[in-house]
Amino acid sequence: MNESHREVEPIVNFRSKAGLTFIKMNETYTLGTLECTVLKAYSTVSKQFAADTFGEEYSQLLLDKINKFQGYYDENGNLYNEGHRFFLIKMHLKYLGKNTSKIQFDSPIICKYPDGTYYSLGGIDYIDKALLENESHHITLNPGDEFDSWFLYEAYRYSHDKTYYLRGSFQNYIDDDSYSGYLVKLNDIEDVE
Repeated sequence: MNESHREVEPIVNFRSKAGLTFIKMNETYTLGTLECTVLKAYSTVSKQFAADTFGEEYSQLLLDKINKFQGYYDENGNLYNEGHRFFLIKMHLKYLGKNTSKIQFDSPIICKYPDGTYYSLGGIDYIDKALLENESHHITLNPGDEFDSWFLYEAYRYSHDKTYYLRGSFQNYIDDDSYSGYLVKLNDIEDVE
């Protein structure tokens, strides 16, 4: 029997839109002990571009991690499923805490379709500085730390007619429907093939 398989997307029904704060890239917001700014956003199918963007110090560490996932890439090292993309998000982070802390960053890409429906499209896979700690998305922060960092997401069903947001409250582990906090509009995504 040949039945077509339909992939179901996780719909996000924000319970309280009053609890959401919509901002754009390059707007700074404070989240607990972190001051955050989304500086840059790329969309690509190329794992090599992702590794090069992470920079020389992190590129091989990232490739070692993502090369473990066989069957996702074509012979050129590109994601081959239609609509699947890497999102590379450059964040400026300033740690305002008074004590050293290991912080887990947890945040999906949220997509708004033209009909107004929101979907969750994938979470953080890797953060450049976390790779140095043999982690994927935990970073040790010391008082006064301030730096730029690349976050890698893999998301699916990318299209130019949709609006993309980063769920900006990184330590908010609750489900997307119950989320309240920042939604950072990725209003300047640069597509790179």
